[in-house]
Amino acid sequence: GSYGMVSDINDPYPVYYGAQVVARWAKVGDIVIPTKSTDPNLSAYTVMKPNGNASMMILNKSATSTIQSKIYMTGFNPKKKVTMCSYGKWHDDVTRLGYGSVGPEESETEINPKLMLHSFPPYSMTVLEFEQVPNTGFGDQP
Repeated sequence: GSYGMVSDINDPYPVYYGAQVVARWAKVGDIVIPTKSTDPNLSAYTVMKPNGNASMMILNKSATSTIQSKIYMTGFNPKKKVTMCSYGKWHDDVTRLGYGSVGPEESETEINPKLMLHSFPPYSMTVLEFEQVPNTGFGDQP
């Protein structure tokens, strides 16, 4: 069966694309690290990878609001450049209105690791993939 991920004619449902985003977030062997958001409509979850990098999944549960929030991770010092993969209601709207089938978007962006402030669209899931700053013992990120 398709597990409810595709239609009878193999058109992907939103859950199919959501599963693609979740697969980018965590894998067997990853370790959960404490994460919190400053907004109750955002849920944030972070895992530490065996290679020392981290991956954070953020869910915006608001149906109508883009939320800008600070996000806090404990025990991790990320580089500024992150890979972002996201899927949300706007992707499903494009498909539903007949403009084609749009899967998750991937991009690279920079986030201030001291502030970790970012905007998340309504009804969306976003995975941020961070690389660890090597600990040189000589201050902040190179």
